[in-house]
Parts: sequence; C-alpha cells; structure tokens
Amino acid sequence: MKIPYDPFIPAPDVLRAREPFPGTYIPVDLATLCSLAEIPLRVTTGASPYILVRKGERTSSVRHLRWFIDGRPALLVDYSWSPDRVSAIRVLEILAHGFHDYAARECLCPADVFCVPTGTTRSES
Repeated sequence: MKIPYDPFIPAPDVLRAREPFPGTYIPVDLATLCSLAEIPLRVTTGASPYILVRKGERTSSVRHLRWFIDGRPALLVDYSWSPDRVSAIRVLEILAHGFHDYAARECLCPADVFCVPTGTTRSES
C-alpha cells in the first residue's frame, strides 16, 4: 500500500537554550521506524541523533524542532505518534525531507512507499 507524499513539510526551528521543552515526546530509533514501515534499514552510524516524536495530539500549528541533548542532536518531530506503518513512514518522511536526515532519506528512497497526492497537477509552461 502506497501513501500520498507530503510536498509541504516545514523546516525545523532551533529550540533556544532557555526555551521550555514543548509538550511530551517519546524516543524512537531509526531501526524501529524502518521495522514498523516494513522497509530495510540501509544506514547505520556511530552517533545517530535522538529522534523524539510527539506523544498525543498536536494542539497548535506544526513545529518541528532541532535541539541538543548531552551534546548529540535531537530531532523533535511534531507528528502524533502511533506505532503503525503509516505513522512510521510519515516520521521517516519528515526526517528525510524536513530535517534533511541522510539515514532516513537513504532508507526511504528505494522503498517505493509513496504515491502522488490526488489533485496534484503540474502547471503548464
């Protein structure tokens, strides 16, 4: 089953040092996301970033964030998490195209999990 890709993923903001940590997030790793998405994990690294996804529903506009925890990058994905295939693919998509995460992009590219959203057309020049 293919899902429509999202062509409008917002770029992440940088969380300032004194800014309060927004909401509740749960940690998830790339291997778990790939397993749930039913795609192979194609990249391993020594110092992978912390991946945190929103626990519960979003209450405001989408806001993905970059932060640091113990000197390692933390990628806060503002997507209501549930441990299923579609959620895992959406989080990988946000990591790959919003955060420009190399490992997520390399896992998604050959997976053939996306289709063109309905109603999307090219303008004629």
